[in-house]
Amino acid sequence: MTAIHHSVKADVIAAGCIWVQTREAVVDGNIVTAGRRPDYDVWMRAFVTLLKERGIKPS
Repeated sequence: MTAIHHSVKADVIAAGCIWVQTREAVVDGNIVTAGRRPDYDVWMRAFVTLLKERGIKPS
């Protein structure tokens, strides 16, 4: 599952991914995605949380 900018929606679906429209970060396994540049703060928080959950200390 991924949140990627709508301009690449068809390519993402053609590659076999599930595209979701959201302003939140999407976490799928070890992958964290966000749809647009203004959402990168949400993406970074989700990514740091993922690292901490896996016992990795972000510097």
